[in-house]
Amino acid sequence: MTVICPTVTASTTEEYSRQLDLLSGFAKRIHVDYMDGVFTSSRSVSLNDMYFPEGIDIDLHLMAKDPEQLLEKVIDLKPHLVLIQYEARVNHLEFARSLKKHGIKAGLVILQKTEVEEIKDLISEFDEVLIFSGHLGYQGGVADMSMLSKAKEIHQIYPGFELAWDGGINEFNLNELVDGGINVLNVGKSITLSENPEDSYNKLMLKLS
Repeated sequence: MTVICPTVTASTTEEYSRQLDLLSGFAKRIHVDYMDGVFTSSRSVSLNDMYFPEGIDIDLHLMAKDPEQLLEKVIDLKPHLVLIQYEARVNHLEFARSLKKHGIKAGLVILQKTEVEEIKDLISEFDEVLIFSGHLGYQGGVADMSMLSKAKEIHQIYPGFELAWDGGINEFNLNELVDGGINVLNVGKSITLSENPEDSYNKLMLKLS
């Protein structure tokens, strides 16, 4: 099953609430970005200022240099899935296992420079791998479709594994991504920053049918 997850990327509490409350009106699963201002050049609202609506699956993407320092607060928030960067300073396996002890799924994010060979022994401990093709901490950008080769490699090792994509998704490349093995489509600019987010979401959903 393919899922479209609108993305919340906000640097102020007002913008965070505006985006989240708006998307909660129609989306069943939402991707929320946290940026520490160190791993990324931009900084988001703090985890202390985040809240998650009931009845919606929240995927929390930690763009943080030291995500282990955030673990306790993340567990308190109880998201559906927590994504950590492979490139961060963290014991990936221990982090994933800590999340699962509390009933939270674990996801691993890889940047353009990271090869599948580097993560192949970690994947089995995670519930999702997110292929990141955008600019960390910002919505919009152009999808690097050559990164679909990573999806093919992962499916060869772990057939049917859940793969997500973040960066540059729009109505013109949506089906190519799905055909390339992507199950979860994290969409920022094309939905969240559009003039009518719900209408934009519905149009992308129709592309999947």
